[in-house]
Amino acid sequence: MKKCYACKETKAHTEFNKHRSEKDGYQPLCRVCQCASNKKYRDKDIHTYRIKQREKLYKIRQEVLDAYGNVCSCCGEHRSEFIAIDHTYGGGNRERKAEKGRKIYWKVRQQGFPKEYRLLCHNCNTSMGIWGYCPHELECWAY
Repeated sequence: MKKCYACKETKAHTEFNKHRSEKDGYQPLCRVCQCASNKKYRDKDIHTYRIKQREKLYKIRQEVLDAYGNVCSCCGEHRSEFIAIDHTYGGGNRERKAEKGRKIYWKVRQQGFPKEYRLLCHNCNTSMGIWGYCPHELECWAY
């Protein structure tokens, strides 16, 4: 038997979730009180948390774009909504799968904006990934 910290009722251990760091190995709140607490927290703070995380990501992304000149190195596109990080020597798909998500901007900033990355617009980046070249490069050679 264990007493719930929130509702002050004494209940069987089966009414509590396990918790390794507690002395008796169970959560201090019973499952009912824990669910109510989680719901209250989620409803109150999840929206503001997501907004703050998104703002933090946008800030870091803009910092990376500014460090690399905020312009596509192939066609000169300058609108930041169209700009993306590109791996100069390839391997971006493999790295994205290994890193699982948007951590590329954090990583680039942490490494001090290395030369192995550059900025490309999404069109140039996709063309480089699929075809191995960008049509803008061919236009430059045609003249």
